[in-house]
Amino acid sequence: SLKTIGHHLDLSKESYEAAFKQLSTGSGNLVSQAQKIKMLGAKAKKSLSDSLLESTEDESTRALTEPE
Repeated sequence: SLKTIGHHLDLSKESYEAAFKQLSTGSGNLVSQAQKIKMLGAKAKKSLSDSLLESTEDESTRALTEPE
């Protein structure tokens, strides 16, 4: 039924948001870890997308400027 489809779409969206948070916005996220490794001198064959880097920088900046 359409209710079931809607429920599964909601679950999919929640899973996507959780995965995206781990990838680029949460504390210790994968994108910032990759950037730190690159800054330490590691060579990379591929680069991360600009949009991912921008969203990570925005979150990092917010974390540094927001009071605890």
